[in-house]
Amino acid sequence: MHSRLSQALAEKNKAEEEAKDLKSQFETASKHLENVRRQLEQETLSRVDLENRLQSLKEELVFKQQLHESEIAESRTRKQVEITEIDGQLQERYEQKLADTLFELRDQYETQMQLNRDEIESLFNMKLDDLNRMNEQNVQANSAIREQLTQTKSRLSSVQSKLNELAGQNASMEARVRELEQQLADEQRDHLHMIALRDSELTKLRDEISQQLKDYQDLMGIKVALDMEIAAYRSLLEGEEARLHLSGRSTPTMQTPGSGRGVKRRRTVLTRSEDSSRNFETNATASGDIEITEQDIEGKFVKLHNKGENDVNVGGWLLVRKAGEQSITYKFHRSVNVKPGVHVTIWSSDASVTHNPPTDYVMKSQQWPVSSNVTTKLINSSGEEVASRNTYRNILSTSSLRSDGFRGSLGLGTEELYHQQGDPRGQEKCVLM
Repeated sequence: MHSRLSQALAEKNKAEEEAKDLKSQFETASKHLENVRRQLEQETLSRVDLENRLQSLKEELVFKQQLHESEIAESRTRKQVEITEIDGQLQERYEQKLADTLFELRDQYETQMQLNRDEIESLFNMKLDDLNRMNEQNVQANSAIREQLTQTKSRLSSVQSKLNELAGQNASMEARVRELEQQLADEQRDHLHMIALRDSELTKLRDEISQQLKDYQDLMGIKVALDMEIAAYRSLLEGEEARLHLSGRSTPTMQTPGSGRGVKRRRTVLTRSEDSSRNFETNATASGDIEITEQDIEGKFVKLHNKGENDVNVGGWLLVRKAGEQSITYKFHRSVNVKPGVHVTIWSSDASVTHNPPTDYVMKSQQWPVSSNVTTKLINSSGEEVASRNTYRNILSTSSLRSDGFRGSLGLGTEELYHQQGDPRGQEKCVLM
């Protein structure tokens, strides 16, 4: 699920980068279209300016033609007046000269007019061709830009739809992650609550054990005191019997209290012996059909059992045993299949057992570690723990008292009673006056 979420995020980032690229291309195309439009406007303005100049030149030409005609008419009028004033002999010469001058002026005017017309027409045609060519180029560029914009919009819409789909998948995955986190938090809370209950029960049990041990020690102290009193009274009674000749034995020689000799008396010695017994306690859990039924504390084997009704393929599963700081992992072959009700034993390499699949498997060079606290876990191919077994050593201590009686010396003035409890620090004495 995390890989799908990472892949979705990567595709989302890729789509965002493509959208950014398309957006930048769209902005570049828009700027290029704006420049083309601006150039088209400039060319249109230039065309209008040229047309205005052509019109002004035409008007100027008409104006000059009218001015020239008026000058000709005025010259003609003036010449006619002069002709009327000049002699008739010179009239023909002046008329011929006037005609030649008029003809020459007409030729010059027409030549100039033709040159101006040709120049204006060539300039107009050239500008018009340039404008038409630029217009065609702009139209082609505009069509290419429109097509590119259409493609960009289609790609952008597809990327947007894909982005929306990925966003939906991301939202669903995030919701699933939140749900799993909430479930994990609930399970952790329940687990912590169970641990707290277990700790409280353990504390309660420890308190009860401490109280019982204290009561037992008090009872043992009372018992020891009673045994001491009984031994003291028994020694007194035996002394009295010996003094009164009631014991049937020969009467020993009695001396005065100041003498150094005394009567032999029994002294009671109480010794305490402690015995420690060690046993192992085991906790086992299994979430599936395969369970760990037994693990040797000496590190010889680990035994599995299929308690279900179907075959279980344990190929690729891991059997991990941790003892103290040591940890050994055994991986099952991919073809290992456990039948219903069958026990499978994994032996250490030093167990002197023959490899006999599918019930007995011997490790090649590994040995199960040994410790006072051993934990074995069975992990499937998905990394989930399906079974576990924990074995730890529990040490219980018991103590007992033993009373030994033997003869001792008893003085007439003072009687001493020694009491030995087996304390390694020394012996304690109880004196009865």
